[in-house]
Amino acid sequence: MSIKDTHSKNPIKEELDGVKTQLVEQIKQESTEVITSEITQKTTESLSNPALNKLVENKDTIKSAGQYITRQKTNEMEDLDNQNNNDGIIGRLNHPDDIKKYFSKKTFHDFLNDKDSPLVYCTLNIEGKDFLAKNSYVVELRQMTNDHDSFTIITPDDSLDSFEGYVMENSKNILGKKLSIHFHRFGSITQTFTGIIANIRNKKDEGGGYGKLYITGYSPSILLENGKDCQSYENKKLDEIIKQALAEYNGEVAISTKNLNTDYIIPYCVQYKESDYQFIKRLAHRYGEYFYYDGQHLVFGNEIKDTVEIAENIDLIDIEFEMMIKPQLFKYLAYDSISAEVKERDADSLKSDVQRKVNPFQQAAIEASEKVFRKKSEMLFNATSQQTVEKDLREMARRQKESREHTMQVRGRSRDPKLRMGGKAKISDINAKAMETYRIIEICHYHDGNEYYNEFVGIPDIFISPFFDEDAFPICEEQSAIVMQNDNPQGMIKVQFPWQKKKGLTTPWLRVVTPYAGKGKGMHIIPEVGEEVIIGFDNGNAERPFVLGAMFNGKASAGKGGSGNYIKGLQTASGNKLHMDDNAGSVHLTDKGSVELKFDGAGNATVNANESITFTCGGTEIKMTKDGTIVISGDVKVKIETKEAEITGTTSVKTNSESLIEEKAPKIGINGETEVAIESTTVNVNGSGMTNVKGGTVNLN
Repeated sequence: MSIKDTHSKNPIKEELDGVKTQLVEQIKQESTEVITSEITQKTTESLSNPALNKLVENKDTIKSAGQYITRQKTNEMEDLDNQNNNDGIIGRLNHPDDIKKYFSKKTFHDFLNDKDSPLVYCTLNIEGKDFLAKNSYVVELRQMTNDHDSFTIITPDDSLDSFEGYVMENSKNILGKKLSIHFHRFGSITQTFTGIIANIRNKKDEGGGYGKLYITGYSPSILLENGKDCQSYENKKLDEIIKQALAEYNGEVAISTKNLNTDYIIPYCVQYKESDYQFIKRLAHRYGEYFYYDGQHLVFGNEIKDTVEIAENIDLIDIEFEMMIKPQLFKYLAYDSISAEVKERDADSLKSDVQRKVNPFQQAAIEASEKVFRKKSEMLFNATSQQTVEKDLREMARRQKESREHTMQVRGRSRDPKLRMGGKAKISDINAKAMETYRIIEICHYHDGNEYYNEFVGIPDIFISPFFDEDAFPICEEQSAIVMQNDNPQGMIKVQFPWQKKKGLTTPWLRVVTPYAGKGKGMHIIPEVGEEVIIGFDNGNAERPFVLGAMFNGKASAGKGGSGNYIKGLQTASGNKLHMDDNAGSVHLTDKGSVELKFDGAGNATVNANESITFTCGGTEIKMTKDGTIVISGDVKVKIETKEAEITGTTSVKTNSESLIEEKAPKIGINGETEVAIESTTVNVNGSGMTNVKGGTVNLN
C-alpha cells in the first residue's frame, strides 16, 4: 500500500479543536447521550477527508477513538458540573466558558501520556531532538527479513523550508542524520525504529510554489553497503566470521548472533565481490538463519522477540491464511575426494533431526504434500567443503527438509503497534478461539497523523528461515594465484590470491589437475612455491578452488621454442632438463651435474659424465671413471664374443686370475718385440704333433 499525501498543518490538533467547538455548541442544547452519538459521527466524518480516505479503510477504528474521546470528556465534564452546580440539579453540565477553560489545558503531550488511550500516535526525533513536532506528516515504515528496512516521511515542504527561501535550504541539512520513529499507545512508547536518512526529494505542486518533501531512509544495515570486497575465513564458526567482518567498523555496526542454527566450524568461507551486507545476507540464506533489524539492533540467528496477542474485532482488522504443498522427498549426493566415495543423505533419514511441527495447518499441508508428491528426486550437491563433505551434506539436507516444511503463512492487518520484526503474534478469532502463533517475518507500519495500522506476514515458528537457499555460494571466475605451500603427501598445494595477500591469508590444501592420475600410476609434477598458477572453481564456487596449472609471466618466461615451435622440453627447479628438438629429431637429457644423454636423431647416442659412468645389470657391472679406468665385473662370468677382438695397452696389458687363465684357438700367436717371458713354478709345453723351439740362442736350464 503506498504512502498517502496530506496538506493539513496538524491533523490531530485540528480534529481535536473541531471536536471541542462542536461539543461546546451542542452542550447547550442536547443531552449527554445525544452528544456522544454526534461527537462519534463528527469525528468519523472529519477524519474521512479526501486526502486520507484511502488509508481510512476501517471506520471502526475512528469510531472507537471518537467514542473514547467523547466518553472521557463527557464524564469529566459531568464531574465538574456536579462540583459546581449552582442550581443544585444533579447532572447539569457546566457553562460553556468552563468547558473551554477545561479543554485549553489538554495538550498533545497529555494525549501521548494518557494510559487509557487506545489511539496510536507517532512522533519523530533527529539525533534526540523533536522533528516535525508542529507539522503534519505521513509515515510508512517497511521492515523485512534478509533485506534493508526502509522508511518514508511525507510532509509539506514549508515544514522545513520557508516559502520565500531557496529550495531545500534547510531540509538538505538532515541528509545522513539518524532519525527515530516512535509509536505511542496507552501512555508509553510501544515501539521505536532508528534509521538513517538517505534520500530527500522536494516535489513541487503543479504551478510551482508549495510542494512536498519526501524523506527516505534505511536501517543502519545500510552502513554495511560499503562496496564490493573480497575476504576469506578459515576454520571459523558463523558468529566468528560475522564478528571479523565487522571488525573494521570500530563498533559503529553491531550484529547480535544468539541462538544460531549453525554452530560448527566452517573450514573455508569466502566473501567475493560482495559488500559486507550482501555477504552476511548470503550467509543467512545459505545456512537458513534469520537476518533482520528489530528497530534498535541487527539480529542474525534464531533470536525470538516478545509475543503479542491480537484478536479479531479488537486490534486485528483482517487476516488471510494460506496453505500450500511442496515436494518432501529427495536425496542428496556428494562426492568426497578424500575417501573417493559418493556420500548420500535421504530425506527419510532426517525426520528425527528436524524440528517437530505443532501448527495443525502446517502439519496438514506437509501430510498432503507427501501424498501428492511421491517421486523421490536425486540431485548432486557439490557446494560442500572438500574437508567436511559428509557433515556438510547432512546439515544441508536437514536445512532443505526444514525449508520444504514451510507450507503455510498468514497475512494480516492490525492496529497494535507492538507487533515487531522477529516477534510473535498469537492470534485468536472473534469467538476467542486460537488461530495459532506466528513469527513475524515482514511488517509495514502506516501512520497519517490520524490513523495507524500495520500489515504483517507471519509463519509458524520454524528454526530454519524460509529464505534458505542451498545454492547461495559466492560465484567466482578463474584467476591467478601464487603457490605458498606444496609439502603435502597427497600432492596438494596452498595458494594465495592477490586479495588475500594484505592480511596474509591462504586457501586450504587444493587438488591439482594432472593429465594422468590413478592408484600406483600417474604424472607427479607439482608447482613450486612462489610460482604463479591458474585456479579454477568447482561449479564457479569460490569456496571450492582447484589448480588448473602453472603460468609463465614477465618474471618467469618460457624461453624460446624456435621459430617453428619445434623445441619442447621440461626443466625442474634444480636444473634437470629434457630437451626435445623436433627439427633435428633429437632428445637431450641433462641433470644439474651436467651428465648428458643425447640421441642426435641420426642414429647416434652419446653419454657424457664429468665423474663416472656405471652400467649395472644384476651382478654384472661396467664402470668408467674420469681418470680413464674401465672396470668390467661379473659375479660369475665376463664373456666377450665378436668376429675380431683386440686389446691394446700403450704401457701394459695384464690378465690376472686366482685360479686359471685359459686362451684357446686354432692358432694363437704371442709376439713380443723385445721379450716374451713365461714364468711359473712349473711350465708345461705340450704339442700333440710337433714341438719346435727356435731362437738365435736357445738356453735350456
